[in-house]
Amino acid sequence: MQTIERVLWLEVEGKELKDIDPVAYIRSRNEISSLERASVFLTSANLADYQISQALLGDRNISCICTVGLGNALRVGDLSHQTACRTINICLITDVSLTVNASLETLSLVTEAKTCAMVDAKIPSTVSGKPSTGTGTDCNLVVAGLSNPIHYAGKHTDFGHHVGRLVYDTVSKGINRWQSKYLTSRGSRGMV
Repeated sequence: MQTIERVLWLEVEGKELKDIDPVAYIRSRNEISSLERASVFLTSANLADYQISQALLGDRNISCICTVGLGNALRVGDLSHQTACRTINICLITDVSLTVNASLETLSLVTEAKTCAMVDAKIPSTVSGKPSTGTGTDCNLVVAGLSNPIHYAGKHTDFGHHVGRLVYDTVSKGINRWQSKYLTSRGSRGMV
């Protein structure tokens, strides 16, 4: 756990990321003045297609922002040497603080909700053809505030319930957007 002040998404092309030092690459981008207290997502998904959803739980705010690119959709356990960097990046933001245990539970729920959205959408793995559970390059981040600590965030808590629903809905919107843009004329999913 660390203190951050901003979260950045950088849109890149796959060829930009071959055999690089990611930190050096990020620092080389002109739009980044400083990486101090920043967390950075890299994606070749179109940033204009980002999805955002928000929920209010009493006096607690929860937001989910994600970008979805499914060009390297994989099922957990598939072995792939694919270099595509289309990915699902999820940032969950809440204004309450989370203990270490609650942070781990929240991160687990973010991952589980994304996986459910992928399986429900029946996106095939680019390797095995089985329903994919994500992509080979997914990244998740939980950003929490500094007040009103939550000690537990599992599925049996109101907070956990809202996190799971919010992430599932946001990722599902991103999947739908991606499918509507990249379905080929033959009706198969275009993996870009």
